[in-house]
Amino acid sequence: ENQVVPAGRTTSILGFVKDSIGIERVEFRVDGEDRFRAAEGTSFWEARVRLTPGRHAIVVRAFDETGIASTVRFHLIAQ
Repeated sequence: ENQVVPAGRTTSILGFVKDSIGIERVEFRVDGEDRFRAAEGTSFWEARVRLTPGRHAIVVRAFDETGIASTVRFHLIAQ
């Protein structure tokens, strides 16, 4: 939460998700974008973003192989 990242440069957000059934896909969006974008990978995933200066809300959701989703929200500060 509120980690500082460089503004205007590509930043990698890395994560790990685990499920007893298996992870089908991971998606993310920035600041309430209309649609989610696919992250690279599943259990270990990466989302690349380029942020303008300021505080940004990041939402990541992971779907297991049965379609059940788990969602996390956090903020990054681009300077």
